[in-house]
Amino acid sequence: MNAGQVILIVSDDAATRASLSRALEAGGRTLLEAAGPGEAEAALGRAAVEVVLAAPASPVAAQNLLHLLKERAPEVPVVAIGSPAAELLRHGAHDVVDVSAEPAVLAAAVSRACERHALRVEVERLRRETAPLHNRVPLLGRSEAMREMARQVDELATRNVNVVLTGVSGTGKNVVARELHARSRRSDEPYVVVSCRGVSETLLESQVFGHRRGAFPGAAHDHVGGIQAARGGTLVLDRVEDMPLPLQARLASALKTGNFTPLGAAQPLEADARIVAMSNRSLTAMLRAGTFREDLYQRLAGVALELPPLSERREDVPLLAEAFIAEASERYGVAPRRLDPAAHAACLDYAWPGNVRELREAVETAFARGTGDSLRLEHLPARVRAGAKADFSRDPERRPTLAESEAELVALVLEESGGNKTEAARRLGIDRKRLYRKIKRYDLLGADELDDDGDD
Repeated sequence: MNAGQVILIVSDDAATRASLSRALEAGGRTLLEAAGPGEAEAALGRAAVEVVLAAPASPVAAQNLLHLLKERAPEVPVVAIGSPAAELLRHGAHDVVDVSAEPAVLAAAVSRACERHALRVEVERLRRETAPLHNRVPLLGRSEAMREMARQVDELATRNVNVVLTGVSGTGKNVVARELHARSRRSDEPYVVVSCRGVSETLLESQVFGHRRGAFPGAAHDHVGGIQAARGGTLVLDRVEDMPLPLQARLASALKTGNFTPLGAAQPLEADARIVAMSNRSLTAMLRAGTFREDLYQRLAGVALELPPLSERREDVPLLAEAFIAEASERYGVAPRRLDPAAHAACLDYAWPGNVRELREAVETAFARGTGDSLRLEHLPARVRAGAKADFSRDPERRPTLAESEAELVALVLEESGGNKTEAARRLGIDRKRLYRKIKRYDLLGADELDDDGDD
């Protein structure tokens, strides 16, 4: 949509300014004109400019103008007209359009820049709103799925009901759980997380219910369990699908009666914690298979929410990337950076099998590898760079290496196999050990997934 866009056209040539105004006048844009840096600076002070369209007369004029704009209005993207493009981008232009470009190409470049500005404004607004909540990255997304998720979180936050959150790894279940706690009446009380994965049944029982000294071999001291530690607040049961059936029965009983007894204790204690249970698997499917107790599910699932994978809401990738870039910039104490056009395109093309977590890690990788104002394609992990295949094929100078092609193939087969490494190895015609070596070499999975020999 063009309505409401405020565009500042900067050129020392009146005829050029008139021509550019005619090219952009359709669609209800507000067009401002400036004959040089001084007028441009004054216009930026008077109006909420979203994009600057600059047509400098010379390379020196371009450099001076871009440096001024970067200093006075670093949040406003600049679309420059001229060449060489690499120089203009290096000095701060968001995009570059050739002087002979058709009006439609120019208008498209301006619209893309306006969208970037709108994303940055929205990210900054959300960051300001959540600053009191310890700078947590909020639920971000313009997709219908995330708008609905945000609506449900808003509604559930004030209701004292237990919640089940399902969704594949990396979709943001921890973020939703924290939002539910932070917006609830329990927000000033403890927020406790207990992982049900990878521990013995006795140890998990102690982590949930607590124990008294001598309750089992090695229990040298009393231990406060999650239910007691989270009294008045929120208890998060992560990977609840891994809880053994006998322990599921005990938890169901505790939720039914409102009381629990630590291991080795004589007297029961009152349970007063809201429970948010998180699962990477469908608990309803586990109910049908008999691997999850129905009575526990009924007690946990006052409301059940399923978080969609990032591949089903690609339109949210730019906004999330902007948020993670802003977060990393603040953490490292550097000026805000941006994805250059090639890196931006690769992020949109990539399927993100690791979901939001993988996108955050990709931004972290880019920050570690890159310097300067831009995060470029070569700064992204190999698995994401593979998404630029179409660009490589059109430009002989940017065709992929053999390693990049192999990384792309392995990433594609892993995605098609749903992360099942045994199946991926079979399709590739190699054994699992060789597949693991390639995954490590090309950085195709997060460390938590790589360490897991399972195929969930």
